[in-house]
Amino acid sequence: MELEIKLILGLSLIINVLLIATFAFKFYNNWFEIGVLKSSFRESIFNSAPDDFGKIYFVGDSDTEAFELNEFLQNKDVRNRGIWGDVSSNIIKRLDNIIRQRPKKIFLMIGQNDICSGRSIDTIIANVEQFIKISKASLPDVELYIESALPSNEPILHSKEKTIDRLKKLNAGYKILAKKHDVTYIDLFHHFIEDNEIKKEYSFDGSHLNGKGYLLLAKLLKPHVEI
Repeated sequence: MELEIKLILGLSLIINVLLIATFAFKFYNNWFEIGVLKSSFRESIFNSAPDDFGKIYFVGDSDTEAFELNEFLQNKDVRNRGIWGDVSSNIIKRLDNIIRQRPKKIFLMIGQNDICSGRSIDTIIANVEQFIKISKASLPDVELYIESALPSNEPILHSKEKTIDRLKKLNAGYKILAKKHDVTYIDLFHHFIEDNEIKKEYSFDGSHLNGKGYLLLAKLLKPHVEI
């Protein structure tokens, strides 16, 4: 009898584990598919938008996409080219559309998703450097701004290293890269970090900004936008 009970409990445990694994797999697949669809949706809008020359373009991932630029910066010339889940390799692919608009300024914030997905810092830096080179070659008069990646408490895929620590290394690389190519580096990171984590008052989930976070971001960026 005791053996039968142990077998039943063991079988029940195995079934529960399999059910949880199946649910997690389906959830991840759905999350990934939603991200791909949303990215394609945003890109289709950007590609179909009418020409709007000489504006100020903000390029990046979800923190840029969710940034209500006109309201927070109070500037009618700003344009949002943020895409949820975007990574450094993709910003190069969609750079042609931005160049076509002949912007006077480009602000770039990228790298957080790269880091969390386990991409190497060298790869991210190389992608951002290519973005800078193409932009400057195509738009000699454009003003480029590299924004530091913001803090995140999200874990890194297949790594025990803290995301915050790797983001610090990435931002150090961005600073060197900006100096190398004579573009402006904007340190946002240290305004949002406390005790080696993103300040709770500025984020609702430990990664993405809340309203108060965007107020601070706007305050830090506005002097560069209005130059």
